[in-house]
Order: sequence, then C-alpha cells, then structure tokens
Amino acid sequence: MLPCRSPLRSSGGLPARLGLASYVAALIAYVILFVAYFSPVLFSNRLLAPGDAFIQTRPVFHWAGGLWNPLIFSGYPQFADPQVMLWYPLRLAFGWLGFNAFVIAGYVAAAFGVFGYVRRITGQWFAAFAAGLVLAGSGFFLGHLCHTNMIQAAAWLPYVIWGLDGLASSVEPRWVLLTAGAVAMGDLAGHPQITVYSLVLAGAYLVAMAWHGRRPRGMPLLFGAGAIGAGILLSGVALVPAIELSQRSVRATMDYAAFSQFA
Repeated sequence: MLPCRSPLRSSGGLPARLGLASYVAALIAYVILFVAYFSPVLFSNRLLAPGDAFIQTRPVFHWAGGLWNPLIFSGYPQFADPQVMLWYPLRLAFGWLGFNAFVIAGYVAAAFGVFGYVRRITGQWFAAFAAGLVLAGSGFFLGHLCHTNMIQAAAWLPYVIWGLDGLASSVEPRWVLLTAGAVAMGDLAGHPQITVYSLVLAGAYLVAMAWHGRRPRGMPLLFGAGAIGAGILLSGVALVPAIELSQRSVRATMDYAAFSQFA
C-alpha cells in the first residue's frame, strides 16, 4: 500500500504545500543541529578527522597540486584515485571553509535528501525532518566519521531514491536531473563500494516503482535507468581512470582471506 499523501494538512496543522520555504527551513535547521552536535570539536580548534580521516582524507582535501602527485615514490596519478575526490564538487565548494565544514556538509546533505524524499511521499514536514535526522544520525553515519569518503558517498543515495520516485509519477526534467546529478555526486565522492551498494538499492527501488506504479510499467524503468546511466557517464572523468588504476594496484589480485579480513 502506498503512503497516504495529504494535499491539505501536514504535521502540526501546517499547510502541506509550503513551497520552497519549508525546504529552506529544514536545511537551516539541519545545519544548526549538526553544528551544535559537533560543537565540542568545532569550537575547540580541533578537526572532525579521527583515524583514517586525519592521515588520508584531510591531506588530500587540502591538496592543490593538480593531477599528478610527485611526493609518493616516483610519482602518483592521483586524479585516478577515487579517494582523493579531485573532481568532487562538494570538496571544491567547501575548500575555502575548511575540513570541518566539509564533513558537516555530508551529514546535512544526507539529512536533507531524506527530508525531500519523505516530504514528497507523505506530505508531512515533521515526519520528513525526523526521518532525515534518523539517517544522518544513525550508527552508520556517526560510526564512520573517520571514513569521510563513505559519508560523502552515502549522503547522495536519498537523492537518487527521491528522483526515481518522482520519475515513477511523471517524467519531468527536474527528476531526471536530480537522479543523474545524485548518482554522479555519489560516484565522485570517492568510495566505490558505497556507490555499488547505492546503485543496487536504486535498481531494486526502480523495479518496485515500475511494478507498482500507475503509469505503464516500462516508462519509470526506462527513464530511471536512463537517468542513472547519465549520472554514471557524468562521473566518467573519475571512474574510467580509477578502473585503469585499480588493475595496477595490489587490490587487483587480492584473495578472499585478504578481502574479508576486516569483515
């Protein structure tokens, strides 16, 4: 059974169609809440970079040396390393604000994506806002604070689902752009495993929407798959070199014991 969509009222008696203001209010509230949550670190001149984030992600976040890193052995094609996030727009946009702002942006992005999706399927502002906090404040997101790439990549999954749900109802450019853009952003965030998990879930959701939708079943599947494919193509500037580099790394020949040792 599909969730009830009320065009009249939302949680707390507020009109359901508040327009852009309701989304802006949610975004601002998420920023305030996550700044408050991480305030013991933010206001003590420390970094939200425990473990791997400090020795790996933080240095590449500040790296401005271009496509080639001459400081590792005889040189290293860092443009082909996904975890460098060389082409990730959010890293570029937050470069001047600092690493802490970049980390918080991942949590805010994740929460806001869930807000948009739940707001669309329920029409309830408070339910959508709470759902965003549930995901961004979950054990996965907080437990992987030291894995910045994982947080950034996972943050875009809700937007993919949001866009696919829109395409299941109507084929509009905004849903195509949202889906393709979110797939590309997740790819460029630089954690291929999370990207694969996200695409598997997106594919399952797409099939479910096509099967249960009111429109002809093939239409949501066709446009949704096309939007996902477009997102993969948009991120090709990072994916293609990464695939080539992976064939020259030690992970190209990992056995099962090595692959599963951190399970």
